[in-house]
Amino acid sequence: MDSEEENHATEDDLPSDEKKGRGPTLMSDIIHGRSKGARMEVTYNKKGQPIGLGGKRLATFIGVMA
Repeated sequence: MDSEEENHATEDDLPSDEKKGRGPTLMSDIIHGRSKGARMEVTYNKKGQPIGLGGKRLATFIGVMA
């Protein structure tokens, strides 16, 4: 029975499966621009969805805030 116990790995011997996260998306350029009074132009399509570069940044910013 001793040989069976020796073959079992303990939790310390197994590799860690934890994944590192990417960290928070800060969007600091938008935050600093807002504090300086800068505005980004956002265009919308017929469905009212933001499009273009400004729309993409707006959607990302809203996603970060949610």
